[in-house]
Amino acid sequence: MTCKTMKQNENDQNHKKESTPVVDDKPNGKSQSVSININQAGLTVTANNASKTYGQNLVFAGTEFTISGLIGSDSVASVTLASAGATNPAPVAGSPYSITASGAVGSGLGNYNITYNAGSLTVNPASLGMAADNQSRIYGATNPVFTVSYSGFVNGETLTNSDVVGAPDLSTVADTNSPVGTYDITNLVGNLASTNYNFSLTNGTLTVAAAAITVAADNQSRGYGAANPTPTASYSGFVNGDTAAVIGGAPELNVSADTNSPVGTYIISTTAGSLSATNYAFTLVNGSLDVTQVNLTVTANAANKTYDGLAYSGGNDVSYAGLVNGETSAVLGGTLSYSGTSQGAIAAGSYVITPGGLISDNYAISYVNSTLTVSQLDVTVSADVQTKVYGTADPLLTYQVSPVLVSGDSFSGGLTRAAGEAVGSYAIGQGSLTLSSDYQLVYAGANLTVTPASLTVTATNMSKVFGQTLGFAGTEFATGGLFGSDSVASVTLTSAGTLNTAPVNTYDIVPSNASGSGLGNYNISYVNGTLTVTEATPVIVNQPVVLGNGNIQLTFAGGDVGVNYRIQASTDLAVWSTLFTNLAGTYGLPSFIDTDATNHVVRFYRTVTP
Repeated sequence: MTCKTMKQNENDQNHKKESTPVVDDKPNGKSQSVSININQAGLTVTANNASKTYGQNLVFAGTEFTISGLIGSDSVASVTLASAGATNPAPVAGSPYSITASGAVGSGLGNYNITYNAGSLTVNPASLGMAADNQSRIYGATNPVFTVSYSGFVNGETLTNSDVVGAPDLSTVADTNSPVGTYDITNLVGNLASTNYNFSLTNGTLTVAAAAITVAADNQSRGYGAANPTPTASYSGFVNGDTAAVIGGAPELNVSADTNSPVGTYIISTTAGSLSATNYAFTLVNGSLDVTQVNLTVTANAANKTYDGLAYSGGNDVSYAGLVNGETSAVLGGTLSYSGTSQGAIAAGSYVITPGGLISDNYAISYVNSTLTVSQLDVTVSADVQTKVYGTADPLLTYQVSPVLVSGDSFSGGLTRAAGEAVGSYAIGQGSLTLSSDYQLVYAGANLTVTPASLTVTATNMSKVFGQTLGFAGTEFATGGLFGSDSVASVTLTSAGTLNTAPVNTYDIVPSNASGSGLGNYNISYVNGTLTVTEATPVIVNQPVVLGNGNIQLTFAGGDVGVNYRIQASTDLAVWSTLFTNLAGTYGLPSFIDTDATNHVVRFYRTVTP
C-alpha cells in the first residue's frame, strides 16, 4: 500500500494530532483505517560560506544555504541569512564574519525540527589601482613632481579618509639632459600600507617633448625706394646651455616688398626651410618689414623783385631733394602753395616764403623756407647846377629824378649846399632829401658856383708941390660894390708924379692890389685917380751969419713941407755945388752950418728943389 503524509498543522510543530485514513489501493477498493504517529524529522539548514570584497554590500538572496534531512518533495525555498560583514563598510580586519541562518521557508517544513548552522563570510581587500600619472615635460626642463591616480576606492573613501597610509615610490631614469623620448615612471609600493585594499601598481610614462625654439624673423625697416635689407632671424628658447650650434639648416625668409612697394608693413614670412634639431621643435614667427616714408625736402626757391608798389603773391617754384625710384614731383598729391610774410608783401625788405600743400604716402615731406627779397627801387636824384653872384641870395636848389617814383610816393626834405658865401664852388648835397625805405636814393651832386661880385676901387685925386716926394698910405681910394662886412683895407697906389723930381704936371694915380677882407669874392675894377704936381714954394736964404770959428750958419724962410731942398754954394755964381739936401718941415727948411766956408773968400748960397 502507499502512504501519503498529510500536511502538518502549523500550530503543532512537534506531534501529529490527527490520523489520516489510509486507503488501500488495491483494485477491490476495500479500505481500512489505521492510526500512525509520525514524529518530526530532523532538518539541518547550513548557511553557505561566502566572501566579498571590501566595500561591497552583500545582499543575501536567501538561497545561500545547504540542507540535509529533507524527505520527499519537501523543500526549503529560502532562508533568512544575516551577517555583520554583509554591509559595505565592514572592514577586512573583522573578517571572517558569521552568516546566521533562520526563518527557513519552504514546503513540508512543519514535519521537521530545523537546526540552523552559521556560515562564514570572508571580507577580502578591495583592489586599489594605483597608476603613476603620465607626465610630460620639454627637453631641458626638470622632471615634474610625479603623482599617482587612485582607482578603486569604495564606500566613498578617498586617500585622506581611507586606511591607506604611506606613499608609492615613483622614479624615472630621465634627467634634464635626457633627449626627446619616452621614459618609464616606475611605480613601486614604497611605504604604502592598507588592510582594506590590495595595491595594483601601474607604471606611467614620462614624455620628454622637444623644447620650443622660437625662430622669429627679425623685424626690419627701410625707407621707401631702398633695397630690402637681408632678412635675418633670431633664435630663443635654448636650454641646457645649448646654442644655435645644435641647429642644422636655416629658415627660409621671404618678403613680398620690392623697391617700388609703397609705404606700409609687409610680412617677412618664416618657413622651416632646412631647419633641423634633435631636441627642439621650431615655432616659426613671422617678422615685419616696415617700409617707411623717405624724407623729401621741399625747398622754396628764393625770389627777388624790385619795389614797384604791387603786392607779391605766390612763389618762385621749389626744388626737391629726396625723390627716389626715378620719381618726379608728379607723384606728389596736393597742390603746391605758398604762405608766409611774403604773401602780400609790398615794401622793400626780406620776407619769408613758406612752401606747403603737398602730400604723399611714400614721402615724409619737410619744407624749407626761403626768402623773398623786395629790393629798393634805385632812384637817382641829380642836383641841378646852380650859380649866383657873391652877396646875393641862394637860388632854389632843384633836382632831376630818374626813374619816376611809384604813384603816391614822394620825397621829403630838400637839398642843401656846403656852407659858405665866398666865391667858389659849393657842393650841393642831399641834405634832408629822403625817400621811404622802399627806395635806394642815389644822389648825384652838383655845385653851386658863387661868382665874384663887381667891386670898383677908385684912386683918390691928389696933389703935391714939386720937390715933394709923395708917399701913398694905401688908403687913398674909394670903393663901390662891397657887401656885408667885406672891406678894402688898403690898395697899392702908384704914380709917376710921386717923386720929388717929378716936374709940375698931372699924373695918373694907379690903384692895384687891393687888400682887405672878403676881397677874393670880387672882380675888382680899378679906376685911376689924378696926381697934380704944382710948383714948389721958393725957400729964401736969410742973411748968413758968420760964426766965431769962421763957419757960416744959414737959415731959411719958407719952403713946402716935405720938399727936399738942395742947399748949394758957389764962389762965382756960375758953378754951384750942393752942400746938403734937407727936407722942409712944418716950420720950413731947417738951418744949416757951412763948415767949408772958411776955405773960401767969397760964398754965395741958394736953395733949389730937386
